[in-house]
Amino acid sequence: AVAGFVGEGLPRLFVNRDFESEDICGQGIHYWPFCKSEAESGGRTLGLANSMGLFLQKTNIIRDYLEDYVDGRAFWPAEVWRRFARTSDLGEFARPTAHGGGVVAGAYDSRADPVGAMVVGKGAGTQALACLNFLVADALELAPDVLAYLGMLRTPEVFRFSAIPQVMAIATLEACFNNPKVFTGVVKIRKGLAAQMILGCGAIEDVHATFSRFAASIRARCPYDDPSRKKIVAAAERVMALTAPAAAAQRNRDAIKEFIYLFVGAVVASAGIA
Repeated sequence: AVAGFVGEGLPRLFVNRDFESEDICGQGIHYWPFCKSEAESGGRTLGLANSMGLFLQKTNIIRDYLEDYVDGRAFWPAEVWRRFARTSDLGEFARPTAHGGGVVAGAYDSRADPVGAMVVGKGAGTQALACLNFLVADALELAPDVLAYLGMLRTPEVFRFSAIPQVMAIATLEACFNNPKVFTGVVKIRKGLAAQMILGCGAIEDVHATFSRFAASIRARCPYDDPSRKKIVAAAERVMALTAPAAAAQRNRDAIKEFIYLFVGAVVASAGIA
C-alpha cells in the first residue's frame, strides 16, 4: 500500500495539480516489472517514484520483523531469508542463538547475566544478522533513485512532504543495520533525532547530508566477515559518492558551529561570567 501510493498515486497528483513537472514520473536506474516500458508510457514509467515508495516499504518490513511474525505475518522475502536460515522457519531468527546471543553486543545482556551469556554463546550463530544486513543493503540500493526524485521537486511544500519520510527511512535503516534488537523488539530512532531531521529538511542539500551521514555509518559498522559485505559497502559508497559535496558542506558548517561554541565559551570564562 505504501509503495503503491507513493510510487503511483502521489506523482500523478503532483503533476496533475501542476505542482511538479512530468520529470518525476520518469525512469530511474532500477527497472520494475510492474511498471510500463518507456515506449508504452511515453517516458512516464514511474520508475523513480516506485523506487522511492519501495525504499519506504522495505525499511518498514525490515524494522517490523518481530511484530509481523508474532502477528502471523511474514514479509521478509523467503528467497532471501532461506539462504541464511538453518531451518525452514523464519521465526528462527528471533532465537538468541541465531542473532549472536552471548557473542554479539546487544544480543544478550551479558553484564546482567554473564553465566547465561556464556551458555547462550556456545554454538551461537549470526545468520539472522547476516540476513538483516543483506536486506538493509538491498533497500539502500534504491537511495540513488530516491535522491534523484527528490532533486526534481520544485514546490517547497511537496519537497518537505516527500523528503521527511525518506530521511526517517535512511535513519531507521542505519539503526536496524547489524542490530540484534530487530529480533527482540521494534527499533526506533530517537525523538530528538527525528525532530532534528524534520526541522533540517528544507532543501535537497540537507537531505543529501543526512543520507551521506547514515550511509557512512553503515559502511563503517559493516562487519568484515559479513557474507554480504561487498554488496553493503558498494551500496553505501554509492550514496556517499552522490552526496559528497553536501556532506563536505555540512562538515564545514559543523566546524564553524564548534569554533563559535568554543570561542564564546572561552570569552565567557575569561570574563568570569557565571
